[in-house]
Amino acid sequence: MMIAHNYSAILMYLLTSALSFQLYAQEEPQINTSELINYAFNTLDKKGEYRSDSDWILHTQISESQVLVCRFIWAGHTDALLYEDEEGSNYVELEIPLQDIEHIKIESTDHGRLQKIYLTCDDGFNQCVNRTYQGVSEEFQIGTIGDPYSVYENTRFPIFTLQTKEAATLIHEILQYESGLASTLEAADFKYQGRRIEEGRESRSNRVFPLFNNGGVYHLNIDIASLDLSAILDSGASDVNIPPILEQYLLENKVISRADYLPDASYQIADGTIVEQRRFILPTITLGGIAVHSVPVTVGSSDEIFLLGRSFLDKFLSWKIDNLNQTLTIEY
Repeated sequence: MMIAHNYSAILMYLLTSALSFQLYAQEEPQINTSELINYAFNTLDKKGEYRSDSDWILHTQISESQVLVCRFIWAGHTDALLYEDEEGSNYVELEIPLQDIEHIKIESTDHGRLQKIYLTCDDGFNQCVNRTYQGVSEEFQIGTIGDPYSVYENTRFPIFTLQTKEAATLIHEILQYESGLASTLEAADFKYQGRRIEEGRESRSNRVFPLFNNGGVYHLNIDIASLDLSAILDSGASDVNIPPILEQYLLENKVISRADYLPDASYQIADGTIVEQRRFILPTITLGGIAVHSVPVTVGSSDEIFLLGRSFLDKFLSWKIDNLNQTLTIEY
């Protein structure tokens, strides 16, 4: 059902109006290991023989009861789907109680070109792995996820097949930590969250973008889902914060789906109040032709507040705001 909003008018208002926003600082959340697993799988891991970023997306969530939920979403060919007529059925979902994991190990395969992460359950088999939904045919899962019902891997479970040691090492350490098999989490630092622009560039480049001073705050022009928008550049905010009207537009135009949502998070606003906000992974924000992928986004309570925070800025190798010249310089 379409909601009763004039999207064009409101989104144009975000672009052109002289907005006098009251900025608020977002409290830096604790390290979210689920997001780090997603980042390792979807960003650190490279395209290769068995999968590409345009085919598979991983969303993980660790519940309060320490159950790891892995949803592998297929965004590629329709012939991979078991239920073509069922909307939102393009995924495979697994649930694994972390307290039931006895051992986690990385093994190199295919002459060292692939890294497999194996789990062994405390019953000596793989019975702690439960496949809760199967919407993709088995042949399209080869090399990406394991089959918990396979007779060939009945004593251990190959949960992830990855292309890089960096991604495999990070995920291995997180799973060790979350399952209680390790007491530290040294590698899972926020330095892993975002400092890549997926353009396949081998050398670094610099770009300078003009900032527009409006009411004492800087605005930056960006593109989201082919919409030319203006947002406040707020380096003190931990995340990109979008208005609810833009969230509804993205949902109704199928730019995002419910599968893209992360657990809600608590943030502290300027008056000290703690508020809960919805969060999701926005596929792309484009700045001057540079596509920035997989950006964590929060949804605010006002249709007049649109902030570009560090979940966008920290995707670049470096960034600098020049107050004298009113410019943003990025290195990518």
